[in-house]
Amino acid sequence: MESSSSESSPARRRYDSSRRQADARARQRRVVDAARELFLQRGYGTTTMDDIAEAADVSVQFVYAAFESKAGILSRVVDVAIAGDDAELLVLERPEIREITAEPDASKRLRALVHMLRLAHERAAPLFELVDTARGGDPALAALADKLDAATRHDARVTIDALPTNALRRDLTRDEAADLLFVVASPRNWTALVERCQWTPEQYEARMTDLFSRLLLRETDLKPASLPRRRSRRPQSGAAASD
Repeated sequence: MESSSSESSPARRRYDSSRRQADARARQRRVVDAARELFLQRGYGTTTMDDIAEAADVSVQFVYAAFESKAGILSRVVDVAIAGDDAELLVLERPEIREITAEPDASKRLRALVHMLRLAHERAAPLFELVDTARGGDPALAALADKLDAATRHDARVTIDALPTNALRRDLTRDEAADLLFVVASPRNWTALVERCQWTPEQYEARMTDLFSRLLLRETDLKPASLPRRRSRRPQSGAAASD
């Protein structure tokens, strides 16, 4: 009897360990989801660790143990928003991205990458703006902003380096192409165009596909598609409106 119990205990320990890990991960995801909602609704500064713990239905001790600080939570919130899930896998290593980078046609590859970029911006651009807004008063957020910029710049460089040698314009170096991609594809530009200039996400995707093809590629047969109209703006008043 003792032998039987001893032999089964490792399996039970493995089962218990995996169950605890799954439970911890589920609680961490609740924290991330709750924090995202609170940060965007209330702002970063006015949201406390206690608020996040209460909204996620976990102890504040668990929040500190899992994320260390409020800035640590926001960093994880941004990571999940960019990727679209909480899988511990770098964006550039994901199967859908590997499939895109394996596409031999540079124009088709660029179109697919801009689509993925649009989806990421829809999820993460408000959080980038939150970090930018709060970074001045918090050294931890300033460091997070620098980290996000460095990661975005790295992704732009990897994207350009993955293009075939004869794909880039002849008058453009890879360094210049990476710089252009880093700047123009910024989530800040998404916010400016979609939130402030009232472009639709579809319009952003179509125009950016066309823009990047013209900026970066040597030859392209991409033409502006039939584009959705922008959201209607307020009519002008006075003489200008009657012209």
